[in-house]
Amino acid sequence: MKRLKELGWIDIIDRPGRSRIYVARFPDPSTQTAPLPSNHTPPVSMEGSCFNGGHPPETKGGHPSGFKGDEVISRSNPKKGSQNNGSNGELFRSSKPHGGSCSVKASKAIGTIEELKAYAIEIGLPESDGESMFLRWEENGWMNGKNKVKCWRSGIKRWKINGWLPSQKAPSRPESYDLAVEHGAEIGVSKEVVTGWWDSRHPVGWKVKGQPLTDWKGDLVGYVEKWNENLKNR
Repeated sequence: MKRLKELGWIDIIDRPGRSRIYVARFPDPSTQTAPLPSNHTPPVSMEGSCFNGGHPPETKGGHPSGFKGDEVISRSNPKKGSQNNGSNGELFRSSKPHGGSCSVKASKAIGTIEELKAYAIEIGLPESDGESMFLRWEENGWMNGKNKVKCWRSGIKRWKINGWLPSQKAPSRPESYDLAVEHGAEIGVSKEVVTGWWDSRHPVGWKVKGQPLTDWKGDLVGYVEKWNENLKNR
């Protein structure tokens, strides 16, 4: 701060019983042809202002008249939204309205169904996964367990990495008998074997030893292997 004062870029105003303030003085760059000397003082003709050592007239809000909020540097306790410049605790008080970051966070936390579907396609997933996640969060009040969703994009990515999305899960049962027969033909399994497998799974609710199936195609392959073993043992 002392160096800035030496360059003539700031003025320091001491106010007895009140916090010290610093007022920025930026020279016109269009008039500068070389670096400013250490003893440079821009010409100022503002009587009674802080530039010539006087105390600036104050407005109702306590700021010097003629200066914006982001031109004043103060050691007083910062208000919400102030930015620390990293030097001896001085703070540059922002004149921008607060709440912008809150609106950004809100937009990241809750998305529309169109946004989630578009993002799913963007990261290589079917849009049905985006729709599924939207319906899940919408039903839960945009909560993950006991915690609020902070960023739905990160949430979808995490589900993708863990393989939890609907498109990543193997179907637990075939949609129809004909589909099972069609798949059997693709892997060289006869309709007779597929029918035997269907009749052993469908009536019991697609369970094996009381446990629900998680991958019917893999279960069919296992059934075929046992079928072949039984044929060899006959």
